[in-house]
Amino acid sequence: MNKRMLPGGIIRPIERTTRPAGGPIDLDFLRRKTWPGVSAESVRLEAPAEYDFRLKASSNFLMLLDLQRTDGETAVSGAPRSHRKNLRHRLSYVPADCEISGWSKIEKPASFTAVYFDPVMLQEDRLDLSRLQPMIEFEDNMLRTAMLQFEATIKNPQLDQPGYAETLAILLAYEIGRMRSQQSSAPMQGGLPQWQVRVVVDYLEGHIADQTTIAQLSALLDLSRFHFIRAFKKTVGMSPHKFILQRRIERARELLADENLSVAEVAGRTGFNGAAQLTRVFRQIVGTTPTAFRRGD
Repeated sequence: MNKRMLPGGIIRPIERTTRPAGGPIDLDFLRRKTWPGVSAESVRLEAPAEYDFRLKASSNFLMLLDLQRTDGETAVSGAPRSHRKNLRHRLSYVPADCEISGWSKIEKPASFTAVYFDPVMLQEDRLDLSRLQPMIEFEDNMLRTAMLQFEATIKNPQLDQPGYAETLAILLAYEIGRMRSQQSSAPMQGGLPQWQVRVVVDYLEGHIADQTTIAQLSALLDLSRFHFIRAFKKTVGMSPHKFILQRRIERARELLADENLSVAEVAGRTGFNGAAQLTRVFRQIVGTTPTAFRRGD
């Protein structure tokens, strides 16, 4: 177990396994910086590697991920476990004293940038993020852009102008607060709040090739199947079953661009029971067959 010190005296244990060659896993790049009310760090991991991680910070923090893992898991109290492999441009928000943990196996270098908010700073601006539910591996262009600016400021001292980092931190806090209001807002009559829809969509994207059941999806939100089906259709405009088919066909269209993949292989990677079933559903939704779509007909 190797312990590394984070901004503000936070200890992060990293359980390290070995590289294929037997050597230790090292950080290719690690840089931290602290300003009034906010701390940040940027980390780059060498590859190939397999590592465990666990972090429980004393302050709210937001993390921007840029990694593609071949296997792994992320867990946060109060949120479904994630086995998503493509974590490029994904964000995770974890409130104070909430632990995020898991493991990742990577074949290419990976990186992340994290920003830690001083609770005192948030109080001064009447921002309270402590009651926001944890969110892992989500997408948000506004937050991602601000986090990239933090990353650039850490790496390039010339960009670190007085007051710049503090201004970015306040912007991030307000944007996170915006997401909190979306979480806590009352859903449409009989519908789902947007954060619950996002949980379902994220799960489906990470399990597109699996035979996902309605029972599994409703369990993610701790709802009965009847309530989930009715609320999902009210919010999204289609049944969960039809939505799953739509997402599978979207992925199939992407995979068909690879001419090295047969239609049967595309079917297997998108959760269909063979080329015949993919062709039938593809025709229903797209209006043509996968083969004709690939030809551009």
